[in-house]
Amino acid sequence: MRSNRETFEHVDVVRYYGSDQSLQAPEQRILDLLRPQLAEMSMLDIGVGTGRTTAFFAPLVKRYLGVDYAAAMIERCQRRFAAQEGRLEFGVADVRDLSHFADKSFDLVMFSYNGLDYISHEDRLLGLGEMARVLRSGGTFVLSSHNILSLPALFDFGRGIQLHPIRTLEHLLAQFRLRRALPLSTLPQVMARPWAIVNDGSHEFRVKTYYILPSAQVKQLEPWFRDVQTFRLRGNGEQLPDFAAMDACTDPWIYFVCTRR
Repeated sequence: MRSNRETFEHVDVVRYYGSDQSLQAPEQRILDLLRPQLAEMSMLDIGVGTGRTTAFFAPLVKRYLGVDYAAAMIERCQRRFAAQEGRLEFGVADVRDLSHFADKSFDLVMFSYNGLDYISHEDRLLGLGEMARVLRSGGTFVLSSHNILSLPALFDFGRGIQLHPIRTLEHLLAQFRLRRALPLSTLPQVMARPWAIVNDGSHEFRVKTYYILPSAQVKQLEPWFRDVQTFRLRGNGEQLPDFAAMDACTDPWIYFVCTRR
């Protein structure tokens, strides 16, 4: 199996992310929430991919820097936003080592579309510490992460059945591969943990993905961040009011917005 980074460098994966040019519902809510402050903010957009979030956030902030650990993604950004060169900055960077940025360099750090979910648990904590280090005290941090409560839905045979026979066959084959990569019999043990790294079929089963209980993610953020707000993916991206609501939500992923201590 390729490493996760190699997969995100692959041309078909770059093309996949390049085809998505819209904000997700919780991202739009978060943008609206932050809008009054954005003009005074210096923003670090981590895991920027092909610039999906750039188009929405960059025009509103004082300074914008987008980074990704996949050089192919950054090359796509640079071509896409070539006309704005000088006002927007892009570069290759790994969240586990942001040492080329000074402490407290940014007012807003965002890692969207579950980008933090493609490294190990130990590296995840290292990355959270690095993002906290480059964020000023009182600054805003935005993160999304896969919800471990959504795993049972992956095994729903009926969800992908269509009138189109070829697509139905593709769905059934994907279900077969999923059950080999993540046996259904192991699901209760996986779900009993606060987090797990599994092969969920993403990008043709080429990557492993980190899933976490929403309340466990809040606790994971606590060493560096306070006042955590959570927003669901589905519907209109509504805010989840408390731990009970978080841990009853089965959306594929959750957005977290918090303040640097």
